[in-house]
Amino acid sequence: MSDLDQHLHLFKADWVRNPSLLRQRVHNAKISDMFTAELAAWCVEIHENLRELQHECGVELMLMGGNGASLRFDAAAQRGSRDNDYLTAASSKQIAKLMDALAVRFAALEEPLMRPTIYKPTGPVRPLPMVTYEVPVPLRLDHGKAQDNRVKMEFHFEQALPPGSS
Repeated sequence: MSDLDQHLHLFKADWVRNPSLLRQRVHNAKISDMFTAELAAWCVEIHENLRELQHECGVELMLMGGNGASLRFDAAAQRGSRDNDYLTAASSKQIAKLMDALAVRFAALEEPLMRPTIYKPTGPVRPLPMVTYEVPVPLRLDHGKAQDNRVKMEFHFEQALPPGSS
């Protein structure tokens, strides 16, 4: 039993406990890129955890962009993405608290898994009112030589959120 197998109860998605479920769903949806499909599934897992934690941290998030639209569809109709974009009226300090809470939730896992760190792009064009975190995830499917197991959570800061659902 691996270190991860001892802590599968921490995850919300059934496929994390049984990766063959994800493999079968991806196969049934006729998606050929298993790596992108798994990273997209990890974005969903992290989103569900952030949805719970946002209330504890006094933060409101609105999922936007491609995954915001995609997660409203049946899993087989979703497109693959390795990042979630959020609109928030929270401060960067509040977002840091939220991401710290995510790390605490998964503290039993071997580092660096599920430990968010701030992403610093090389040569950004201009500063934007946002912060991006990378989260290393435990790949559950065999992807051969694929090694980049990071997904991103981007938080775009606004004065107020538009009407809608988080």
